[in-house]
Amino acid sequence: MLFSIIGDDSTDISLNHVLVVLIQTIENSRPLIYFYKAIEILTDETATGLTSALIAAVKNDGHAFETFFRQKITGFRSDGAPVMLEKKKLRSTTFGKDV
Repeated sequence: MLFSIIGDDSTDISLNHVLVVLIQTIENSRPLIYFYKAIEILTDETATGLTSALIAAVKNDGHAFETFFRQKITGFRSDGAPVMLEKKKLRSTTFGKDV
């Protein structure tokens, strides 16, 4: 099962910053989207910080999931907000190197 991830960051009423990560895939010729997790961002709200938080979350889910993630991820989507981009360089280029 190949998949891509969809990332969006948000701040709640208490000013807690989170990265919401969804997994998008195709099963039985139908596109499906699954919730992966909401990752609390404690300090670094830059694109690099969000990427680091996602990588840490994947690694924290264990070696088997990390291996699956590395082998099956095919893409990254966001809403194009400036924090999701870093100097016009898509964060997805970082995922391929680190995850």
